[in-house]
Amino acid sequence: MRALLLDDDELVLTMLGTRFKKAGYETSLATSISEAMHLLNTRSFDVLVSDAVLQDGIPSAVIDRFQQLSGGPTVVCSGYSKNDPLLSKLKTESAIFFQKPFSIDDLINRLSELRQAA
Repeated sequence: MRALLLDDDELVLTMLGTRFKKAGYETSLATSISEAMHLLNTRSFDVLVSDAVLQDGIPSAVIDRFQQLSGGPTVVCSGYSKNDPLLSKLKTESAIFFQKPFSIDDLINRLSELRQAA
């Protein structure tokens, strides 16, 4: 399984990458929307995990592109409430929402459950 992990906080990204690798995922890390779009256009991914608000904007285009290419699980993580007006710009109907702080193990377990159900 290949996971694209997108977060502008390098510490969070490193922690996610380490845990996903331990869980058996091949990971690619992106700290910006443009970097994530480049990765999506050059590699295939089974899972996308993205922060909801990045320094360079809201990653709607990344999520839309991932869904066009893969259709795999999309996880949106945010320190904001799911009902925050800022997040209303983000199409999260097809995404799993995780409120920060969250357990990375819970996130990985949820993705495993989705794979088994598919």
